[in-house]
Amino acid sequence: MENRISDYVKIIEMAQDHLLHLELGNKNGGEDIASNNRGVTDKQVVADNRVASEKRYGDIKFLSTYIEVPVPTLRDWIRDEKIPCHRKGRLIRFDLNEIDEWMKQK
Repeated sequence: MENRISDYVKIIEMAQDHLLHLELGNKNGGEDIASNNRGVTDKQVVADNRVASEKRYGDIKFLSTYIEVPVPTLRDWIRDEKIPCHRKGRLIRFDLNEIDEWMKQK
């Protein structure tokens, strides 16, 4: 029973992620955000600033690599509203342009 529930939760999270990508893509002239970096890992994106600037949104794991802060610390900052983020249900995304500005202010 527990396995079936966790499977349903995973399916729902994947659907929410897909919907967010579609919504964010529509805000960027209909361009699918995921297609900007097809075949590129998060570490490669961080290592190459040109690619990082093309990818406007990132998840918590990507942001952890991007600003070199552990995921649990980021979760604390999100809870305490210390870092800018965008929520869609349980899904959390970070606008990398906002994060860059936020880091300049700190």
